[in-house]
Amino acid sequence: MSSSHWEDFSVFAIHVEQPRNQAAPYILEEDTACTLSLNGVWKFHHQFAPKTMRGGYEAAGLDDSSWGTIPVPSVWQLQGYSKPVYLAADFPDVIGKDPENLPCIRDEENEVGVYRRTFGLPMGWENKAVYLRFEGVKSALALYCNGAEVGYSQGSMTGAEFYLTPYLKPGENQITAFVYRYSDGTYFEDQDMWFLSGIFRDVYLVAEPLAHVQDFYLDTRLDDTLQNAAGTLALTLQNKGDQPEQIRVEASLHRQGQRIPLGEVERTLQPGAQEACSLPVQLQGVTLWSAEKPELYRLDLAVTTGGATHHKCVNHGFRRVEITGGVFRVNGQPVKLKGANRHDFCSENGWAVPYDTLVRDVQLMKQHNINAVRTSHYPDDRRFYDLCDEYGLYVLSEADIETHGVAGIMQINGVHKGRPFPGDRLELLPALYDRLDRMVMRYRSHPSICIWSLGNESGKG
Repeated sequence: MSSSHWEDFSVFAIHVEQPRNQAAPYILEEDTACTLSLNGVWKFHHQFAPKTMRGGYEAAGLDDSSWGTIPVPSVWQLQGYSKPVYLAADFPDVIGKDPENLPCIRDEENEVGVYRRTFGLPMGWENKAVYLRFEGVKSALALYCNGAEVGYSQGSMTGAEFYLTPYLKPGENQITAFVYRYSDGTYFEDQDMWFLSGIFRDVYLVAEPLAHVQDFYLDTRLDDTLQNAAGTLALTLQNKGDQPEQIRVEASLHRQGQRIPLGEVERTLQPGAQEACSLPVQLQGVTLWSAEKPELYRLDLAVTTGGATHHKCVNHGFRRVEITGGVFRVNGQPVKLKGANRHDFCSENGWAVPYDTLVRDVQLMKQHNINAVRTSHYPDDRRFYDLCDEYGLYVLSEADIETHGVAGIMQINGVHKGRPFPGDRLELLPALYDRLDRMVMRYRSHPSICIWSLGNESGKG
């Protein structure tokens, strides 16, 4: 991976899959999720000045027996490597702020953590489309599998997914992740908080059939009686194989033992094809979701291909959110938002927040009559949104964009506008849009998310 990637605003995603619904396949008959967690102990090498690193750390046969180890997920500053830095309105000196020389990461002060581990594929995964998901890595990630370059990602607090099948082999496989503490993406991530680094959220493999549902979204709108709903189930079907594949998708909603069929789609997909299709949805007498009564349905997709069936399931809630006459309303009722700003953080583990801590946070808010939460200042762990759906919290989900630490360095057409920010520099828009896309496309199915924030303290561009 080129060392210039983490100093180039135009490079932020190489071979990163399009963001999509995060539901993983599940085989009901076997009570088996088609996933393999790669959390656990990894080999780890930490050093400064990544441009001076010797080559070959990504080689599958590298002897890393003398390396240390690190738990994943974690942040390396809380595992004995380097030290935390608190960012407020300015960057540390390693981040250059000269308007004529941006981006500028002082290599001799930058840090890189090299993570390595091996894994074997579960039985039955030989003819699958295998994806590797990183839910959170700070601040830039370069990925290798069996010594081959796979891809690169920035956007620390938002997940990245890579298609791994072309790099896999029978038996044991090896992956290497180079994680850079600072990158040009850091200019977009100047949130007021402790600055830590590492693979701090879950890492796992997902095995899809070669023909599979790549993405789906049930978009429903309530009529004026707030009793009936109409909308569309949008599906994106994909064939990663080299032969035509048939796929059938049967959709249904479930609640309290009741099954509501939504229809089915059947297609023959040519090799490498991707096809969008949809089902119209009309429903009578739906039960509404709100923070006070978080009534959830389960959307189930039964996907049949190659003679086998798996399921993809997500929560679905029927609710109408609107502002009328200057009043925020949910399902027609005025709601006073009694909210809290929340960092996805705990004192013992930094950003590697255990699930029981997420649960305690949500329970604490409910116990104190808090009904809304803002994910300041980035998307949270995916499990937090599930809890907000289930317990009932109105969520403002915020993008991983905050740039006030570089005030005065960005321009439009060479003209400064007061106190310019990166949001005013048009060539940076693709990187900013990527962060928004990854947030919305991954989390849009959550009924708890009522407001999207495009970022924080990033000017008026």
